[in-house]
Amino acid sequence: MREKLLKAFEKTRASVTAETGGIAIQPATFKNYYLPLIRHYLADREKKQERPYVIGIQGCQGVGKSTLTTLIKYVLRDLDYKTEGFSIDDFYLSWPARQELSRKYAGNAFYQISRGMPGTHRYKALIALLEKAKRGEPFDIPVFDKSLHDGKGDVTDNVVPVREHQDFLILEGWCVDIPHVQPAAFPAIMARNEYVDALFREVDPQCSAYKVVLGYIAAYRRIRELLDNKTVMLGKDIRWVEAWRVEQEERMVTSKGSGMSREEVRAFVKPYIPFTWLYYDQILRNVGDIACLLEIGWEHLPEGMRILGKAARA
Repeated sequence: MREKLLKAFEKTRASVTAETGGIAIQPATFKNYYLPLIRHYLADREKKQERPYVIGIQGCQGVGKSTLTTLIKYVLRDLDYKTEGFSIDDFYLSWPARQELSRKYAGNAFYQISRGMPGTHRYKALIALLEKAKRGEPFDIPVFDKSLHDGKGDVTDNVVPVREHQDFLILEGWCVDIPHVQPAAFPAIMARNEYVDALFREVDPQCSAYKVVLGYIAAYRRIRELLDNKTVMLGKDIRWVEAWRVEQEERMVTSKGSGMSREEVRAFVKPYIPFTWLYYDQILRNVGDIACLLEIGWEHLPEGMRILGKAARA
């Protein structure tokens, strides 16, 4: 299997670079990290006899979730596995619906940014799609364009039709597998990191708005239940998130011609940090049912990996 994976990587490398806007994965990175990761997926799918085998990839903004999803998709397809990958972002509410949500929670800073918080997604539609896929039924993946409305984004009329029973599905997103904690525990978790706590106090000075987000996280639990593998990409320093998100937006502006300014991105990112830290803290304390953990360095490259889930050898 190792040689097959290496050949598949070489055959699809150019396609991955093209789809990710020029991000080139080096052979050494693939051999040391992504090859054993994909081997794990193949072995675990065989052991569990799941079809489709649903991989959830979680990580902070800009960490490289979309790039990893694209790589896995192309390599598995080259090995003749029917594979589709998509983002929880494709299930955002329409721009008018998100504006209404913002008005509903006026004064709550977590819902004054244009998108991203749990509750800004059509999560019931995502759950329905995953359940259809599990039953082997055809489904359509919606397409969300983040460049519309000056970077606020909107639902489009386009869809990606999937008509065949898939072998693998890859769902990526920053809150795909975000843990739920009791509201009373949340402030103490924030206090464990000085940088995060300062941002939390700035965004939620009354220390109450976060409870709405936790309520929606609880509603997303069914998504977690439908994942066969939970993979986390953990940036080694949470303070990198803002700079990574700026880079991400600049790439989109280059490709699409519109998006948020640097200042808008910084304001956009702040409310994400407390809930990003929530899963940092929980994972670092107890990996729980996470199967794979990739430690990502400043250059968006893996610097460590742990396969925590047990699987048969491929």
